Amino acid sequence: MRFRCRICEQDLLETTAKAACTYCGAEKVAEWLCPEGHHICETCRTSSAEDLIARACCFLQETNPLKAAELILRHTAFPAYGDAHHVLVAPVVLASLRNRGIDGVNEAVIREAMTRLRGIPACVCGTRGDCGAAASAGTVVSLLRKATPLSDAERSAALHATAEALCRIADHGGPRCCKQSMFDAIYSAWEHVKGLAGVDDLPVHACAFAGRLKDCKTTRCPYFA
Repeated sequence: MRFRCRICEQDLLETTAKAACTYCGAEKVAEWLCPEGHHICETCRTSSAEDLIARACCFLQETNPLKAAELILRHTAFPAYGDAHHVLVAPVVLASLRNRGIDGVNEAVIREAMTRLRGIPACVCGTRGDCGAAASAGTVVSLLRKATPLSDAERSAALHATAEALCRIADHGGPRCCKQSMFDAIYSAWEHVKGLAGVDDLPVHACAFAGRLKDCKTTRCPYFA
């Protein structure tokens, strides 16, 4: 019998060792283990995309939101395209800031971001000129700046974050790629929180899914490698 790791696609090895879940940290005796140490507990294995985001972002210690997003995207709960990508942006950015020691960013803030982003339909990029990933960037800034509909500068900052993410997505052109839009939104959100959180620029990112998706833009995409 042969099984492959859902994270790195290497063949799993039979074991009786205790292993920690890569996504949530839960430990148990495993029957199969990846040579790279990847393990997915039963709860995470059967989670929906949204549940997995919450579990992973409350546990992962990654400080680069692009890497955190890509790890979560490798889970089979994530389709190639769809609205789950909208919800992912804010939690991975907020979790990365928490892991850098930024005050006031905790599990409650991450879950609040997810609550605010529920219900944005898929495909609105083409049907109404909007993108949930861009709204996710604005949600990060709204939460960090504590914006409300009655705020002044705080509300404007959140709107600018969403607008700039949308412009970045639009400028890259082509048919939709939810992963490209998600990476664009993460970069846009990070640009807006740098001054608030005192963090460095994110490194150049190479998409692990490049060339593997049906409509991959290949060399038209800045993340293609």
